[in-house]
Amino acid sequence: MSDLLATGSTFRTLQMLKRQPGLLRLSPAEVACRVLQLKLLMPEANIPELLYQKPSLLLLQDIPGTISPALAKLAAIMPGIPVVRKLHEGTNAFCNFCSLLEASGGGLMKAKT
Repeated sequence: MSDLLATGSTFRTLQMLKRQPGLLRLSPAEVACRVLQLKLLMPEANIPELLYQKPSLLLLQDIPGTISPALAKLAAIMPGIPVVRKLHEGTNAFCNFCSLLEASGGGLMKAKT
Protein backbone atom coordinates (compact mmCIF):
# COMPACT_ATOMS: atom_id res chain seq x y z
CA MET A 1 0.00 0.00 0.00
CA SER A 2 2.86 2.41 0.76
CA ASP A 3 4.19 1.98 -2.77
CA LEU A 4 0.78 2.59 -4.36
CA LEU A 5 0.21 5.71 -2.31
CA ALA A 6 3.82 6.89 -2.65
CA THR A 7 3.77 7.94 0.99
CA GLY A 8 7.49 7.44 1.41
CA SER A 9 7.15 5.43 4.59
CA THR A 10 5.14 2.68 6.18
CA PHE A 11 4.50 4.93 9.17
CA ARG A 12 2.73 7.54 7.03
CA THR A 13 0.67 4.80 5.39
CA LEU A 14 -0.34 3.44 8.80
CA GLN A 15 -1.35 6.94 9.89
CA MET A 16 -3.55 7.23 6.80
CA LEU A 17 -5.13 3.84 7.47
CA LYS A 18 -5.77 4.75 11.09
CA ARG A 19 -7.58 7.92 10.02
CA GLN A 20 -9.42 6.20 7.16
CA PRO A 21 -9.71 2.43 7.80
CA GLY A 22 -12.12 2.13 4.87
CA LEU A 23 -9.06 2.17 2.59
CA LEU A 24 -8.44 -1.44 3.61
CA ARG A 25 -11.57 -2.45 1.69
CA LEU A 26 -9.96 -1.36 -1.59
CA SER A 27 -7.95 -3.81 -3.63
CA PRO A 28 -4.48 -2.75 -4.76
CA ALA A 29 -5.87 -2.37 -8.29
CA GLU A 30 -8.65 -0.07 -7.03
CA VAL A 31 -6.15 2.05 -5.09
CA ALA A 32 -3.91 2.36 -8.15
CA CYS A 33 -6.87 3.29 -10.36
CA ARG A 34 -8.09 5.94 -7.92
CA VAL A 35 -4.62 7.44 -7.46
CA LEU A 36 -4.28 7.61 -11.25
CA GLN A 37 -7.66 9.33 -11.53
CA LEU A 38 -6.49 11.96 -9.05
CA LYS A 39 -3.22 12.44 -10.94
CA LEU A 40 -5.09 12.90 -14.21
CA LEU A 41 -7.54 15.38 -12.66
CA MET A 42 -4.84 17.35 -10.85
CA PRO A 43 -1.53 16.78 -12.69
CA GLU A 44 0.24 19.66 -10.96
CA ALA A 45 -0.85 18.61 -7.46
CA ASN A 46 1.34 16.74 -4.99
CA ILE A 47 -1.03 13.75 -4.84
CA PRO A 48 0.89 11.72 -2.21
CA GLU A 49 0.89 14.68 0.20
CA LEU A 50 -2.72 15.52 -0.59
CA LEU A 51 -3.74 11.92 0.12
CA TYR A 52 -1.75 11.93 3.34
CA GLN A 53 -3.71 14.98 4.48
CA LYS A 54 -7.08 13.72 3.20
CA PRO A 55 -7.01 9.95 2.59
CA SER A 56 -10.79 9.90 2.22
CA LEU A 57 -10.29 11.24 -1.33
CA LEU A 58 -9.65 7.63 -2.34
CA LEU A 59 -13.07 6.63 -1.02
CA LEU A 60 -15.11 9.10 -3.04
CA GLN A 61 -17.81 7.28 -5.00
CA ASP A 62 -17.26 9.40 -8.10
CA ILE A 63 -13.79 10.93 -8.04
CA PRO A 64 -14.03 12.91 -11.32
CA GLY A 65 -17.65 13.93 -10.69
CA THR A 66 -16.80 15.24 -7.23
CA ILE A 67 -13.32 16.69 -7.72
CA SER A 68 -13.80 18.48 -11.05
CA PRO A 69 -16.69 20.68 -9.88
CA ALA A 70 -14.90 21.43 -6.60
CA LEU A 71 -11.77 22.50 -8.50
CA ALA A 72 -13.84 24.68 -10.84
CA LYS A 73 -15.51 26.41 -7.88
CA LEU A 74 -12.17 26.85 -6.18
CA ALA A 75 -10.67 28.43 -9.31
CA ALA A 76 -13.63 30.82 -9.43
CA ILE A 77 -13.20 31.74 -5.76
CA MET A 78 -9.44 32.27 -6.10
CA PRO A 79 -8.80 33.54 -9.63
CA GLY A 80 -5.19 33.80 -10.68
CA ILE A 81 -3.95 31.54 -7.88
CA PRO A 82 -2.54 28.11 -8.81
CA VAL A 83 -4.84 26.44 -6.27
CA VAL A 84 -4.20 22.87 -7.37
CA ARG A 85 -0.47 23.30 -6.81
CA LYS A 86 -1.15 24.68 -3.34
CA LEU A 87 -3.68 22.10 -2.13
CA HIS A 88 -1.16 19.87 -0.39
CA GLU A 89 0.27 22.80 1.59
CA GLY A 90 -2.71 22.85 3.94
CA THR A 91 -3.45 26.47 3.00
CA ASN A 92 -6.81 28.20 2.66
CA ALA A 93 -7.05 26.57 -0.76
CA PHE A 94 -6.95 23.14 0.88
CA CYS A 95 -9.55 24.09 3.49
CA ASN A 96 -11.85 25.53 0.82
CA PHE A 97 -11.31 22.46 -1.35
CA CYS A 98 -12.29 20.14 1.52
CA SER A 99 -15.38 22.24 2.25
CA LEU A 100 -16.42 22.14 -1.40
CA LEU A 101 -15.96 18.37 -1.51
CA GLU A 102 -18.13 17.91 1.56
CA ALA A 103 -20.79 20.24 0.20
CA SER A 104 -20.82 18.46 -3.17
CA GLY A 105 -22.51 15.41 -1.73
CA GLY A 106 -20.13 13.10 -3.61
CA GLY A 107 -19.99 10.93 -0.53
CA LEU A 108 -17.63 8.17 0.42
CA MET A 109 -17.92 4.63 -0.79
CA LYS A 110 -20.28 2.52 1.31
CA ALA A 111 -18.99 -0.53 3.13
CA LYS A 112 -19.40 -3.74 1.17
CA THR A 113 -21.64 -6.20 2.97
